Amino acid sequence: MTNASLLNKIVPFFLCATSFGALASGCGSSDAPARNEGSALQPTVAESEPGNGERPAVPTEAGREPGDRPRTGGSCEFGGFSWEAKPFALYPDEEACLGDQWVRFDAGLGLWVGLTTCSSDETRIYLAASPEGPFLAAADTAGHGQDHCELVNAGFTLGHEDDITSGGCTDCSTGPNLPLEGLPAYARAVLGEPFSFVEITPEWSHQVSRLRCGVQLGCAAPPPPPPPPDGSPVEAGPLRINDCGYAGASHVATAEPGQPELFVLSVYETRSDHGFGYHPTGEASVTDTRTTPHVLVLSSYEPTHWTINADAAGGLTQIILNGYHDQTVTAPPGVLVSEHSGFNDEGPEYFSACGYAWPNNDGGCDTPGLVSGVESFSGLSLSAFAGCYVATNFEVRDGDR
Repeated sequence: MTNASLLNKIVPFFLCATSFGALASGCGSSDAPARNEGSALQPTVAESEPGNGERPAVPTEAGREPGDRPRTGGSCEFGGFSWEAKPFALYPDEEACLGDQWVRFDAGLGLWVGLTTCSSDETRIYLAASPEGPFLAAADTAGHGQDHCELVNAGFTLGHEDDITSGGCTDCSTGPNLPLEGLPAYARAVLGEPFSFVEITPEWSHQVSRLRCGVQLGCAAPPPPPPPPDGSPVEAGPLRINDCGYAGASHVATAEPGQPELFVLSVYETRSDHGFGYHPTGEASVTDTRTTPHVLVLSSYEPTHWTINADAAGGLTQIILNGYHDQTVTAPPGVLVSEHSGFNDEGPEYFSACGYAWPNNDGGCDTPGLVSGVESFSGLSLSAFAGCYVATNFEVRDGDR
């Protein structure tokens, strides 16, 4: 099937008019394209009426590992990036493949990157202005898309723009070249350039292909399951985790005279029964009896509701929430709460998706990013850090640091 015939089948769903530029007048003012700051015109999905056209192909399952390897949760780290398993709509073409689908936000591009897996190491790359899509093919105006491998492999580079192996990736390759014609896309010419939105691709000038970028697409192996909490404490000066179940970490910094203290309590999760597309909210309890002025950072990758038990006459002045998934808190009256978790329309709200080890984490969590983010936001220097993979009971106490 040609691109033209495919376009005729899916235009009613995506366009609801003859072009994206006609959305405002052809589909109503609510369907008008939106602009993201610093980027080109972005597309908006228009719903189709029954019988007026076909929706683009969307896999009904996503996030399965090659060989049905198990994985905890809906996220995975590969190629130097953290990905979320999430199905998304796309325009099919002759080189489309509809295996597992992975999505992440790229702050440098200001766009969402979507992958569909053709095999364990071969992919097609798509881009979108929002996590809800539509996801449009990443096209190359000066090649077969070889420079796009930097979106999949953080270590990818090119010595010569026409040779995908010229940067040292001997396992990298392009598939058959497909001129993308008559479809919306995001396009660029060379490595490192921003992508521009193209309303309708002209003949022969925008090329796509399947890519091998030297990366296994998915978790190479299931993460080791954390043992059940054994009551092992983690202590960092005035901070204590009472029920750390796995991978405890602590750090106490030099005090800054005359400044409020900055404490970080950080975990990956507070309950372990989550999975792909299922992220129940865990519960955590923090008993804060410290009387000196301090700011408390509470961080978890998985969604958590934090309950703070603190003396009204204590020193807690502010709570900062951080996490990949949404965080909530029951705080004492008069304590300022700043929430930096989850996503907004422009991308991540969090300082770091997670960071429970010291001095750093492997596999997508970023303790230095968490610490530097909260330091910059609060204007304070870190006083103490206590982290654990899974825990639910915490203390902030008086005493020597």
